[in-house]
Amino acid sequence: MEIVDELSKNGVFMQTVVSKLYQHIIANEKFKQILQDALMLEFLQINSKNEKQTKQNEEKMKHVDSKVEELEQYSRRNCLLIHGIPYIKEDTER
Repeated sequence: MEIVDELSKNGVFMQTVVSKLYQHIIANEKFKQILQDALMLEFLQINSKNEKQTKQNEEKMKHVDSKVEELEQYSRRNCLLIHGIPYIKEDTER
């Protein structure tokens, strides 16, 4: 304890300790900011990739929806029944 008491009386020592602590705190804050910036950049890059993939998936879905609609329309061609007109079977084997 005597050593601590003597050192605390020395103003230069206390000033040095406070200065070192302050530098350490500032360095940690800078490190935190650099880390936050790096994480934000990585997030933005991942988000950009996800947005591109989402747009591609939306385009694919539009294409698939269009194809499904075409197939549904084509499959309904033979579903039309007309009443009141006599049916004449044609010979298609010639």
